[in-house]
Amino acid sequence: MAVAIFAATAAGCSGDSSEDGIDNQSVTDPEAAVVGTCLRFGDEIGETVENLPVTACDVPHTHEIFAIVSSGEDVYPGFEALEETALVECFGAFEEYVGVNPLDSTLFSSWLVPTLDSWNIDNDRDTLCVLGNFDGAPLTEPVRRAAP
Repeated sequence: MAVAIFAATAAGCSGDSSEDGIDNQSVTDPEAAVVGTCLRFGDEIGETVENLPVTACDVPHTHEIFAIVSSGEDVYPGFEALEETALVECFGAFEEYVGVNPLDSTLFSSWLVPTLDSWNIDNDRDTLCVLGNFDGAPLTEPVRRAAP
């Protein structure tokens, strides 16, 4: 998956549970990429994300998955087309999940879209919509219906 407007950082190896409570899981793992999953990224992120740093939502975390947008396309539509769809769909799903319009929230939304390789090799068709605090402060609880 490629990163789009993602103000966070990347993770380590897939499936490794660490002492800091992070379980790095493949971004294409259907058990990791579910609505309500909390993520704790580090300080840097590259152009692609292969692993999600999954953590409990009651500990400080940087992001939360609030929607998953599946593409019905057979052929990779291109990064720009996926970005455009993500912008519309993630923006639309934000208020339903959080309970406030994204323009009135202290949270930002962003997304991870499939790359050409993940599309073709892993049959990856899902865009993950994620949110975090605008000010970079960690989230300390789930934000579903929290209206921040």
